[in-house]
Amino acid sequence: MNPFHRYLSERLQEKLQQHTVVVFYDPEREFEAFVDELPSVGNGHQGVHEVTLGDRRVHLARYRGSFFGLRAAVEPVTSGARPEQTLLYLPGVEWSPDGSPLLELERAGTYYRPRLNRMARYALQKYFSEGDVDRTLEAEGLDTVFARHKRWSAGVRSAVEACRPLGSRWA
Repeated sequence: MNPFHRYLSERLQEKLQQHTVVVFYDPEREFEAFVDELPSVGNGHQGVHEVTLGDRRVHLARYRGSFFGLRAAVEPVTSGARPEQTLLYLPGVEWSPDGSPLLELERAGTYYRPRLNRMARYALQKYFSEGDVDRTLEAEGLDTVFARHKRWSAGVRSAVEACRPLGSRWA
């Protein structure tokens, strides 16, 4: 697992530990590759799968065009006295302060609206100086930064590339 995916996995594990149910909004589909790469450890019912997130098994349900279908699919694992850790992933859907059919799940747990640029900054600060992070995210000197830190995978480079301002080029 590359460092950026590890960082995102840790954030999700923390949220699931604190809230049990996490409704993950990804309007730009920036995290779809990460969710696709979560190791499946079993199929549940109605499209709910068990996946490995870090060192734990959690239920994963994806939005596929129906909020009500998603809510019904996770009900067996989120209702009752002891709900199970469940991640609802909503690619292409923006969170709304006006609520949604998932509001009850959001209030029972929490919602999550990460932004790739901000997350990349936090993740990169563990490995690079603040100046290098600024240059990386501004697309200046990226090749130089990666040359000094060869342990970073192509996946991290592509994740960082997604963070760069539109229209800029790698230096």
